[in-house]
Amino acid sequence: MLTCVVCGQPYEQHFYRATTSKYCSKGCWNNRQPHYSTCLNCGITFRYKQTKPRKYCSRDCAHKHQFGQFAPAFKDGQSLERERSRQANQLREWRDEVFKRDNYLCQECHETNRQIHAHHIKSFADFPELRFLPDNGITLCINCHGKEHGKDFTNRRNKVCPDCGNATSGQGSGLCHSCAARHQWHQKRGQLVFQYMPPTFSK
Repeated sequence: MLTCVVCGQPYEQHFYRATTSKYCSKGCWNNRQPHYSTCLNCGITFRYKQTKPRKYCSRDCAHKHQFGQFAPAFKDGQSLERERSRQANQLREWRDEVFKRDNYLCQECHETNRQIHAHHIKSFADFPELRFLPDNGITLCINCHGKEHGKDFTNRRNKVCPDCGNATSGQGSGLCHSCAARHQWHQKRGQLVFQYMPPTFSK
């Protein structure tokens, strides 16, 4: 006669299982290692049988909670910036149309010697259906555009190559692609010349 390690009830078993048997039934075997966890969505404590920890008490709680930063596919919260990069061509065409309509002149201060921006009257994020309508855009100089957003756009990094004056992305070294390649080529060539050793010939 053996004693079940889960329910404590005595039970009989075949002689060849006398040294290995621990549970009187399959139900006790299923409950051999109970685990407890707290659901991240509803906060209740639940019991599970898996060896791998669980975060949710049910599939419904998992679906309700996995939004935003808790979603499995969450990256960095920069989806709007990535969407802007995907629509770069459409934004460029929209900006050119706004500039042409406003004669490349700031519609607030009418200054002619300042950098101009195309400003969305109704925001890019809140009104996706109006993003590429020229009527939703207005030409503003860099100072007036900063006032609209409460920012100082003049402190942004200069996006002009210091060598040739062409427009750049403003990232990395600040050089355009061709100037950066030329600098890299000269740098590598200088290293190769410095490391060059003339061959020696034996008589």
